[in-house]
Amino acid sequence: MELMRIEHLTKVYGSGENAVHAVDDVSFSVEKGEFLAIIGPSGSGKSTLLHILGGVDRPTSGKVYVDGQDVYAQDEEALAIRWHMGAYDEAYRGGSRAMGAAMDCCALVLALHQADMRASREEKRREGV
Repeated sequence: MELMRIEHLTKVYGSGENAVHAVDDVSFSVEKGEFLAIIGPSGSGKSTLLHILGGVDRPTSGKVYVDGQDVYAQDEEALAIRWHMGAYDEAYRGGSRAMGAAMDCCALVLALHQADMRASREEKRREGV
C-alpha cells in the first residue's frame, strides 16, 4: 500500500543566473512498512525536501501525494490541519548538525506514521469496524 508518492518535485529559490535549485526533479514513493533515509552533504536539499514533505514550504513544481491525495491541491487551512508538524529553524538547533539531522529524520518518520494511521483508520471505517 502506497503511503506517499513524490513526482518531479522541484524547489527553486531566486531566478535567472541567481537561481538555486535546492530540490531538482525528485521522484519516489514510500510503501506501508517501508523506511526511508534521506542522506547527503550539507546544502544538498535534505531540509528543503523535508520542509516540502511536511507542508512547511511549497514546491516550485511537482506533486506530493499522501493517501492518494495531492497535498498541495488543498487550501492553506486544510494543509495546516493535515500536517501537525512544527517548523523549526536551524538557528534553534544550536549549531548541532547531528541534532538537526536527527530532527529531520524524526520529522519524516512522524509524517509517514501519521499518514499510516490515517490510512488504517480509513480502512477500518470502510470495513465498518
